[in-house]
Amino acid sequence: MAANPLTYGEAVIEIPAIRRLRPLIRLAPLLLVPLLLLASTFPGEYRVPPSYWLLAMTAAVVFAAGGRWPLAVSIVTSVLAVPMFAAHAWGLSDLVPYLGAVALVDVAMRARRAPAILAATLCWTAAVVAGLGWDSYGTFWRVATVVSTVAYVGLPLLLGLYLRAQRDLAATYRLSAAEAESRRLEDRSRAVVAGRNALARELHDLVAHHMASIVLRIGVAQHVLTDVDGRTSSVLEDVHRTASDALAEVIRGSFGAHPVLRARNS
Repeated sequence: MAANPLTYGEAVIEIPAIRRLRPLIRLAPLLLVPLLLLASTFPGEYRVPPSYWLLAMTAAVVFAAGGRWPLAVSIVTSVLAVPMFAAHAWGLSDLVPYLGAVALVDVAMRARRAPAILAATLCWTAAVVAGLGWDSYGTFWRVATVVSTVAYVGLPLLLGLYLRAQRDLAATYRLSAAEAESRRLEDRSRAVVAGRNALARELHDLVAHHMASIVLRIGVAQHVLTDVDGRTSSVLEDVHRTASDALAEVIRGSFGAHPVLRARNS
């Protein structure tokens, strides 16, 4: 029975839809990062330093332009996150360094080799640990630090692996559906061929039956009509010979088409 892609699409993430939205997702930081920085700027009270702007926009541009090199993007954003963590940004601008977490999700989702995922994870873990070290100062070695590191690193990693698993599962499902459809078409083609062959055999048997009847009746007529002239007898003989030859051709065709009958005839 052929699989139904619509049923599966209701249960898992539609990967083609994500693929179509990927360009927009990659360009989103170019819009979101300036908004976060502007939202953290209060004239007379707090301003985001130009160095932080430079680091943040560099990370956004690298993420947007590096779609073909997810591992390189993850490493660069992790490196840029370290000085941003050290700057102790205030307000919503403090979220900008976590673009490295988004880059880690991208690597885990797209990379096919474990070393690439491991390298991206280690770089982002180092950046997170450095940021927590600057934030916690003397209380760095505590359970909360471990929990925060696991959360900031583990959740993006698990999300990326989950998305990759869904993509692979969707690809497997589409392949299985295509194979099932191919088998269905092959079965239908075989059924059509079998029906045509059955019809051909029936027509063949019907023609052979009628030809045999014609030969028999002409033979009977030749024996019964003994007082006909020579021309009529010649015509009957010609028809009988033609019908007999045709019947022989039909029978030979039947033996040639059926190996079992051909073997019996030989």
